Amino acid sequence: MGTGSIFITFGMIAGGYFLGSISPSYIYCKWTKGVDIRTIGDKNPGAGNIATVIGSTPAFIIAFIDFCKGIVPVLIAKNLGISLPCLIVIGLITVTGHDWSIFLNFRGGKGTLTSLGASVFLLPFETLFAFSVWLFIHYIMKVRFIGSVITFSLILFLTWLVSYRFFGEPKYLLLFPLGILVLFLMRMPENIKNFFQKRSTQAGG
Repeated sequence: MGTGSIFITFGMIAGGYFLGSISPSYIYCKWTKGVDIRTIGDKNPGAGNIATVIGSTPAFIIAFIDFCKGIVPVLIAKNLGISLPCLIVIGLITVTGHDWSIFLNFRGGKGTLTSLGASVFLLPFETLFAFSVWLFIHYIMKVRFIGSVITFSLILFLTWLVSYRFFGEPKYLLLFPLGILVLFLMRMPENIKNFFQKRSTQAGG
């Protein structure tokens, strides 16, 4: 890798983080309502909170933007000829920017849609199949984060089974779905705790 390629790669990594750090939900709420999205609803700067406190139409637009945030950096990087290991890093860094935004004092959303955007570009079959499962689980259970955990876990399993075992892709490809699963779980301790407390209360009558 030449010096120019190194600078391009590091530029794309930095660009991925800064793009991921841009929060459309925060911007929309601030510009249209004059409030900080982190102070209303569930206080999460994401499309789900926008849907709850404002409405489904802006939430859909914001969800689409968050999804595209995951695609754009890896798409540009691939067109620049950046290698697959570096694409994996760029994808994970973009999600990290969404989760810990430099513009929001290193606070951010859960990263679900940005993770799916990067994943659908790098692992299209695995992601689309897992997302179909998520839709079914969400319809039955009505719990978003459980469906997301299952989705990201399934992407990891399918990457191992299909891309690595069947098609012979390099083993390091598994680092991407493993990384987005870990990043997601790092943002969900309260949700996980509340979920099991609720189930425990229901079981106890």
